[in-house]
Amino acid sequence: MANYCCTVRSSYFYVTDEEKYKDLMKHIITCEDSLDCWDKKKDGRIAHAFGCYGQILGYIDDPEAWEDYENHVDPDYDYFLQKLSEIIAPGSACVIMKKKKKKLRYVDGFVDVVMPNKIVCSNLEDMARNIMKDNGIDADRVELYY
Repeated sequence: MANYCCTVRSSYFYVTDEEKYKDLMKHIITCEDSLDCWDKKKDGRIAHAFGCYGQILGYIDDPEAWEDYENHVDPDYDYFLQKLSEIIAPGSACVIMKKKKKKLRYVDGFVDVVMPNKIVCSNLEDMARNIMKDNGIDADRVELYY
């Protein structure tokens, strides 16, 4: 039996409100390890990044109730991205890269680019299909699954 594994890591990015960012990150739930957050000074400003093993499940109003199994509301990943986009500094972006695999049966990667009030999401399969299409290859004739 194979284990399904995921790893998540963001780029460094800037925010407009440090307190809102810190509060937002307190509400993020992951499926395995806790979310690690890193800060570093760059150009006299604080740049932030985060990551975890397992997946980021999303935002939850009451993380303590979730951990105590008292909360039956599912974490909302899209809401997390939306709240993050509201505090991303102009000219900055948070690039969230996710790698998922199940031995060699399934391998995929995802990217969420969170910009000020805009979010664009993609995955390796879509990127591969677009590359094939741009180069005259019928992507429907290429077997991507194992």
